[in-house]
Amino acid sequence: MRAVTEFIQELMKTQGYRQKAKPVAVIANRVKRNTLSFGALQKFLDDLHIPFVASLRDTQFYVRAGEHGFGVVDFDRQHEKEVDEWKPLMTWLAREISTLKSEPEA
Repeated sequence: MRAVTEFIQELMKTQGYRQKAKPVAVIANRVKRNTLSFGALQKFLDDLHIPFVASLRDTQFYVRAGEHGFGVVDFDRQHEKEVDEWKPLMTWLAREISTLKSEPEA
């Protein structure tokens, strides 16, 4: 949470963000969802009104992909849980990209 807080504070101080704010969301990496710290992270982000769009489990699948220089979609066989973890992120990205494309340019 400390790293997220510092990053968001620094981001919001930048001239580019102050001139035209962009969508900001958090993706939790290598998390264990049934822990107190995960719940605290969710509450923390809710309090900041920052969407928590995805959480990626702490699994050896990502380690193996990285060792071989692959992304999770590069394997012949993906694990359904990993694919499901990425769906909310991909949905959020598609929605935000669509919104940005429909905004008139300054």
